[in-house]
Amino acid sequence: MFSGENIKSWSSFREENNFDNKVLRILNSYEHYDENKLQSYRENDEKIKKARYLKDIIRPNKGESIQRAIERLRNNQDVRIRRACEVVSQILTLAKENKLEYINYLRTLNQNLEFIKKFSILILLGFHKESVIRQGFENFDSIIQSMGQNYIYKTYYVNRLNCEIRCEDLTNLINELLNSCFRISFPENETNCLIEYRPNNQNEWRKLLRIVFHWKNVFQGIKTPCLNIFDEFQIYRH
Repeated sequence: MFSGENIKSWSSFREENNFDNKVLRILNSYEHYDENKLQSYRENDEKIKKARYLKDIIRPNKGESIQRAIERLRNNQDVRIRRACEVVSQILTLAKENKLEYINYLRTLNQNLEFIKKFSILILLGFHKESVIRQGFENFDSIIQSMGQNYIYKTYYVNRLNCEIRCEDLTNLINELLNSCFRISFPENETNCLIEYRPNNQNEWRKLLRIVFHWKNVFQGIKTPCLNIFDEFQIYRH
């Protein structure tokens, strides 16, 4: 979504900043590893193995984030638990700082506005995997033409708590987006960015998608870095 040469991905940015080694050094500062238990973890990656060990020491309650668990246990009488909280807290801080540094780097780049428009429309049309998005870019014009003037596009949302189904008709929005300007904005001190659009002949920028830098597994900074994309249009409509 940016123009220029040698643009750094988030992974190459972390590698350049020696992020994994910094995390491992913090993990190695923990003094109470049980080597037998540590070897029972299946991962070959030392960083992931030790991080899982510390998470098991902290043991967040069901539905509780590890950050909240740390706050709850910070003054625990067991020194092993207190030190686990201290070590994990340092890694969470490092992970957040790395995200903010990368976002600051993105701020300095030139935005490819047409690319941002196509990406946003493809996401709303259900193109979510990288390989499928690439195909969507290659065939974008034919995809739009194949919809015709009388197509109807609806998205269904399911509430996991009560199984309530909500339907949203995005037909008019897609048509509006095809004739809109796009940009990426960066909220201050947040680990996400916003894709916004402005319909022709209007001055107001509207939120469309929020892209959140995240780590899926164990806890932040450890395993499976990814981008989570949220439909801001749907959120603000309801």
